[in-house]
Amino acid sequence: MKLLTIFYLVYKAGDFLICYEQSSTFICRVRGIVVDEINNNSLKLKVDQIISHDDLPNCHLTDNRHTRGNGNELWLVEGKTNLVNPENIAQRIIVWMCDMPEPEVYDFYIKEIIYRFNNRWKFRDITMRHQLPCEYITLTPPPQHLPVLKIFLDIYVDDFGTYRNVYHSLGGVYLQLGNMPLTLRKQLKNHFLIGFVPFGAKFNDFIEPVLQDIKRLEKGLIMQTLNGNAFVIGSIGCVTADLPQGNDIADVKRHNAKYGCRSCNVPNDQYTNIDYNYIKNARFHQQTEKQFIEIKSQHSKIDRERLATKYGLLIEPGPFKMLKWDRHLQIPQDPYHSMAGKARTLLEVTFNIFNTNGENAFIEYWKNIEKPSHWYRMPNPVRYRQSFMFSDVLRLTMLMPFVLRRFLKPYHIKKEVLNNWNMEQNIKQNSAVLKLCTCWAIEAKVLKLAFSNTMTESVYQELQELLKREYEILIQFGYHISKANHARNFATLLNTAVGVKEMVHRIFKNMVPHMNCKVIELDLTKRYNTLQALRHLIDGWTDPRFSTRTNALNNINTDPILRTIFSGWYATESLSITINNQKNVEDERDGKYA
Repeated sequence: MKLLTIFYLVYKAGDFLICYEQSSTFICRVRGIVVDEINNNSLKLKVDQIISHDDLPNCHLTDNRHTRGNGNELWLVEGKTNLVNPENIAQRIIVWMCDMPEPEVYDFYIKEIIYRFNNRWKFRDITMRHQLPCEYITLTPPPQHLPVLKIFLDIYVDDFGTYRNVYHSLGGVYLQLGNMPLTLRKQLKNHFLIGFVPFGAKFNDFIEPVLQDIKRLEKGLIMQTLNGNAFVIGSIGCVTADLPQGNDIADVKRHNAKYGCRSCNVPNDQYTNIDYNYIKNARFHQQTEKQFIEIKSQHSKIDRERLATKYGLLIEPGPFKMLKWDRHLQIPQDPYHSMAGKARTLLEVTFNIFNTNGENAFIEYWKNIEKPSHWYRMPNPVRYRQSFMFSDVLRLTMLMPFVLRRFLKPYHIKKEVLNNWNMEQNIKQNSAVLKLCTCWAIEAKVLKLAFSNTMTESVYQELQELLKREYEILIQFGYHISKANHARNFATLLNTAVGVKEMVHRIFKNMVPHMNCKVIELDLTKRYNTLQALRHLIDGWTDPRFSTRTNALNNINTDPILRTIFSGWYATESLSITINNQKNVEDERDGKYA
């Protein structure tokens, strides 16, 4: 929600307010208007904290912060958001953010941001921040007589790659509406196919017509809905893809380049540096836009390539530049692949350090450990772990801390591994077992928090601390330190995980061996259109072009033969199709087809 009206006063994102708090007041900046589900779904202001010099932490007398500004300078606190009741608003004030055009009149100004890194308060310039969308995006005002519907577009991109022993140079592009509740987003029928990038075609050429349509949607369209006409506006909210594809869409060089991270400017020789300030050195949308202008202004191709290498950017931005979005915030690294892939690597490393006695002991305790009753039986992880899907890996990760604590002793680990740990890291045998169990306990808790359905501020902080501890243990996996920031941006990591999207992609991938391989994208599209038509009929279709439906279509859901087929089909909303009298249908089938 963008606007909130109180006593004929309109408040919006970006406003600066003085609010009451018990017997005192405080200054804040509005990030947005949100619904507080805990407090009877009431509307509240989500605000950033702003403090004066007297409240600054870690401020030394040697700097000039206490003398400059004549008391008119304020500091923006990053990562400290609160919910404010509208009735606690005292007044609106004008504050100049010094990275924006200077207003003619203002009460205060902000030149620095204060933030917390490695348990210490630090300062950085105001230009190094992620701006609010309202600061760089101008929207078309909607008609006053029409309701406004906003659409959050979530695009997923994935290549087919190798399937069994055949490589298919084909890419799938899918769409989901992020406004849907999580329960609806889990249904495969709510994932829509945009199209397939054919063999020999470029992704940018394929996606450009789609982005042109989204560009029209950004300006707003009057559409007819079941409740009458409405003004519909929408844009890209999130794009998920594999690591190389995501960097291409974000106009950042691949991950093997010197600056190959699309979230920050960390050089590849600093991936294992736990003290690298990834917050201060993050990539910011407004700075990247200036860098592209600087690259384009170079006269020779060599100078453009040199400057692009310096910034870790492509020479020219891709087609997504036409949209109103932030390439660094809205293309998060996929938590499903990255974190489950990390867990799979840790499993492989753990099993490789076991000797024969360790493997046998693990299998014995793994078979006898208590498991949830609804889990299906998993194969032997020691022998068949290479065939595990990510869901199997995540479940096994939850069990690993308990299994290891029940049996693991130093004599279960290979002697050469223990000797190597002792020589290189001075880890004794007994402490090696403890560290390994602790590592798996942290890993299990990280995954549990990362894929929680709901997250609070305390959960964000706990996840950040656990990721840091995990980073210290598994220092080669430096990319995951930014997962807590992605969780804050999208409420939970489940909102950007691609587990269900991967299932949709795999459905089409499994069709490839059973079709005309000359024009794969055409055959896949035909199958998808047929599938959508069947879904339309099953869900009780309506078509404004026809006043009535034929008897055959009216009775499709009650046909005893089709019911048997449809009841186990993933396209239905439940395990069985809605039938008024299920028992009568069963009796009819038994009598008619006996």
